[in-house]
Amino acid sequence: DWSSDVCSSDLLLVAGCGDLTASSYGAEAHTVNVVLTSTGKEVHQFGTADTKTAGATAFEGTGTDSDGHEVSVVLHALINYASGSGEFASVIALDFGDGNTVVAYTTHGVTTKTSDGAHVEASYAIQGGTGAYQSATGTVSYVGDRHSALGGNVQSTFVVSISK
Repeated sequence: DWSSDVCSSDLLLVAGCGDLTASSYGAEAHTVNVVLTSTGKEVHQFGTADTKTAGATAFEGTGTDSDGHEVSVVLHALINYASGSGEFASVIALDFGDGNTVVAYTTHGVTTKTSDGAHVEASYAIQGGTGAYQSATGTVSYVGDRHSALGGNVQSTFVVSISK
């Protein structure tokens, strides 16, 4: 049972691909890639030629880490963009199964418009969780790419460093 291995360790790292590497954290790592799908958005466009966008978005998805374990992710964000780029605040929940969930928050997410969508990056602070992660602390680094309009799927990678 993988959850007992995770729960008995003092540190779990889940590393992503691309610019995020296990060596960045100096420990064993697992890769989790998740395609986040929009579950809703309430945004407002305004300003000259509607170039500004502000509002809320929600996404969720399920991926598999490099050990074959399923991880479900829910992300809710408040966005503030000008011409497709800008900042966001966000809360994420990563569900490792068996009632073990990590909850993290950021006010420093950045979205950069690309030719076919957007690139997003954020660093989160873990606020705690449930089960084995009830008093967890640590960080989550997030990188994602969307190759469509706002609200489209986001190919996402999370690097999670959990301390208990």
